[in-house]
Amino acid sequence: MRTSLTDRLGIALPIIQAPMAGGWTMPALVAAVFEAGGLGTLAGARITAAELREQIAETRRLTARPFGVTILLAPATPAEDDDPSAPAVLGDLRRRLGLPPEPSPAPACVSADEGIEIALARRACSPAPASCWPWKAARRRATGGACCGRSRPRLR
Repeated sequence: MRTSLTDRLGIALPIIQAPMAGGWTMPALVAAVFEAGGLGTLAGARITAAELREQIAETRRLTARPFGVTILLAPATPAEDDDPSAPAVLGDLRRRLGLPPEPSPAPACVSADEGIEIALARRACSPAPASCWPWKAARRRATGGACCGRSRPRLR
């Protein structure tokens, strides 16, 4: 099914697979969506920088097609906005459920700036300008105005 969207993104079907943060969107799913004719997209939120690099590399091993990487641009909520009574309430719940007193600290997630740099360095996003629209300001800052590391994007 050919549309202006499919032409701009270089895909066969107007299907865009939503990136789901937290490990749900795996490289195999992204590659399978692209190989089936849609736009596959990795989630670059709630993972570490090392995990993002590995997921991009794995997706690249699974498909030669371009794919998207989404980056969470919203800043993390500062700790001072947390409810000060929350740790005591959660501690009580952990004791009642027989859980360890404190969960292991989560690894630091990739920042928006670092995630964009990783995706651009790995040339993960599609050559079509519409497929990298969420990154306009950061992309221009990181590449001096180029789209996804290219000075002039090619349309198919």
